[in-house]
Amino acid sequence: MWFGEALWLIAAVLGLGFVVEKFFLAFAIIKFCGVAYLAYLAWKLWNAPSSIAQADLPEEGSALRLFLTGTALSLGNPKIMVFYLALLPSIIDLRTVSSLGFVELVTTALSVMMTVDLAWAFTASWGLKIRGLPDI
Repeated sequence: MWFGEALWLIAAVLGLGFVVEKFFLAFAIIKFCGVAYLAYLAWKLWNAPSSIAQADLPEEGSALRLFLTGTALSLGNPKIMVFYLALLPSIIDLRTVSSLGFVELVTTALSVMMTVDLAWAFTASWGLKIRGLPDI
C-alpha cells in the first residue's frame, strides 16, 4: 500500500492533476472501480467466518499477490486520489519542487506511512499477546 501511495504522490508532483482534469471520465471510472473493489472486500469481510482459524488467510508464498493487492487498493482508493491530486497542490506549490525536494517529499511520506502503519501493527500484535491469542 505504501508503494501505491508513493505512486500517487509522484504522479501529483509530476503534474498528473492536469491530466486528471483533461481525462476526467477515465479517472472517474478508475475511481468507481476502486470503490466497487473496496465494497467487495467489505462484503467479503462481513461474511467471513468469525474464527481466525477458519478465515481465508493468504498463503505464505503469495508475497507478490499481497503486494499487487495492496498497490491496487491504494491506486483505486478515492480518498488517496483526492488527497494527492486535489489537496496536495493547494498545500505545496508543485511547480517549484526541485529534484531534492521531490526526493524529500517521497521519503517523508513513506516514512510517515511506515511509522503509522507499523505502530498499528505492533499495537495489534501486543494486544493479541496480552489477551493470550495467537499471532496471525
